[in-house]
Amino acid sequence: MHIELFIGIMAGLLTIYLIISYTILKKINSSSDYLLAGKSLGIPAVTATLLAAQVGGGMFLGTAQNPVHGILYIFGIVLGLFILGLGFAEKMRGFNVTSIGEIFEKTYVSPGLHHLCSLLCLISFLGILIGQILAIKSLLLTSAGISSTLLFSIFWLMIVAYTMIGGFHAAIITDFFRIVFIVFVFSGICIYSLITTKCAFFYPASLAKIKTFIWDTDLSWAQAFRLMLIPAAFCLIEQDLAQKIFAAQNPKTARIATLYASGLLFLFAFVPFYFGMQGQLLGFDGTKGISPLIPLLSSLTNSLFFTIALCGLLSAITSTTDSLLCATTSLLSPSIGKLFGQTTPSLFLSRFIILLTGIATLIASYLFSEGIIDVLVDSYEIALSAILVPFIFALIIKDFRSKAAWASALTGLISFFLWKPFSVTFLVKLFPFATSILLFCKTHSSYITFLLSLIAYGIGFLCSEKKKNAIA
Repeated sequence: MHIELFIGIMAGLLTIYLIISYTILKKINSSSDYLLAGKSLGIPAVTATLLAAQVGGGMFLGTAQNPVHGILYIFGIVLGLFILGLGFAEKMRGFNVTSIGEIFEKTYVSPGLHHLCSLLCLISFLGILIGQILAIKSLLLTSAGISSTLLFSIFWLMIVAYTMIGGFHAAIITDFFRIVFIVFVFSGICIYSLITTKCAFFYPASLAKIKTFIWDTDLSWAQAFRLMLIPAAFCLIEQDLAQKIFAAQNPKTARIATLYASGLLFLFAFVPFYFGMQGQLLGFDGTKGISPLIPLLSSLTNSLFFTIALCGLLSAITSTTDSLLCATTSLLSPSIGKLFGQTTPSLFLSRFIILLTGIATLIASYLFSEGIIDVLVDSYEIALSAILVPFIFALIIKDFRSKAAWASALTGLISFFLWKPFSVTFLVKLFPFATSILLFCKTHSSYITFLLSLIAYGIGFLCSEKKKNAIA
């Protein structure tokens, strides 16, 4: 491990990002330029930034620790992007808005739903951002041997700085360079390993071990499908992805770009899956919650390429960070701007929100251990439970009923908390005769939540229909 080279490469990349941001600064004249890059992105730019948002450190670290869970998660994202490409992305871009919440306000004519959507998405983003900081900290401390908290804080604040200066346009350009760097580094290591490793991946003996490992996993079919369902569904409502779709030149560009991103991610999925399975074959089991990716990369490469691989991994982790910061300000700045009498949010306000979010999440990261990541995963599902069903109906029907949307959102939220471990434990004590039913519901909680949310939407729709007919 060449620490000086590692610091030099990362410092060089961050300096380039800052220069790009200052160059773009002259072209930013409005909040649309800052939040959506002037809605001028073509197919290559949208495709690259969609990929950069998904090919993050969690994909590599998590898949190396548990290849089966990881590949299902990746396929879930592939499915979500594919569904967006079938027409959802085109319809979303057609609303000509800056956030998912605005779609709710436009369709259901309900500022309350707009605020609820923004709040739940914000909870998800803050959780993911803290997770990104913890992953960066872990990588710097355990792998790069950098124990200085000051150096870590400077690194994080530089990410915040170039994002704050250049906005979404800067994030798009840096995402393009990052995704090329990430794909080149990890694909190169993967190909090199396939050629030179002693434990050949495609040998019959290795394939037999891989097959045994997959079938011996403790996942039930319901759990396996959930690992795909949650990320696929979250792709439909995630403000981070939606912002990239809203920034496309036109609806057709958004549709084609999401299809390209889905196909390219499907092809690239083999790379993190290979590292995960190769780690199993070589005995890197990832004990004590530590991903085996780092020792695996060290064993597959020499110190020079291991250093470059760490830079690639850190780039993968930060590839989602700037987009999340931009997505956060796109959620908050319109509402906060209205409080100050601004019809459109000022550039100062948008930049200040990014700065405040970056500092707040940095401080919050010191309050949690790495184990908090397991808890923060629920931040995806809490937004899905309330938003998914009414959002899908907002895209596919023309008869919008705000009461139906509210019934669906509140039912989904209640169901989400109802099947949490602490709630199920209480219910089992209260109704011991229904223990088997309650445990079954807990296992299938995600499906039950979405089903109840759908039923509530239907009931709310019918009730509002009856009221409408009665008035008529």
